[in-house]
Amino acid sequence: MVLAKALRVTEHHVLPAVVSLIVAGLLWWGRTPPVEVLESEIVTPKVAPGGFFTIDRKLRSLRSDCWGAEVDGWLWDSLVPPHPHSLGTVYLGQSELARRGSNRAWQVPFTMPLGKACYVSRVIFSCFPFYSLWPIEMTLSDGEQCFEIVPPGP
Repeated sequence: MVLAKALRVTEHHVLPAVVSLIVAGLLWWGRTPPVEVLESEIVTPKVAPGGFFTIDRKLRSLRSDCWGAEVDGWLWDSLVPPHPHSLGTVYLGQSELARRGSNRAWQVPFTMPLGKACYVSRVIFSCFPFYSLWPIEMTLSDGEQCFEIVPPGP
């Protein structure tokens, strides 16, 4: 009698347990990063204010269900304490996300002081199942991405 009663209670708990496992699995899979940075390098070691620097990245795509992303870039100057200089936001579509590499040129702000500058970027991905409701945010840095700001040439 006690065993029968215990089995009935267990049957009522199976469905919520299965639903909880499915939801937990979907949450875990839905939050996995869409790309992995294999290599990253600043191609232009010296740039004048107003000029362009290029970053070359080799990426490995880990997911194919992302429909877009926003890339925010900043340069940190060599002042003490360092100050951020916004480079703006670039919107990427699904076709750009599918590429294995990413060459991107950014304009150095005219307000950048001379000296060392370090680049940092943040990418916000919109992926299944949450899309823009709960986007995946990544900082694409595998070490310091620095170059030198030099005076404009003649």
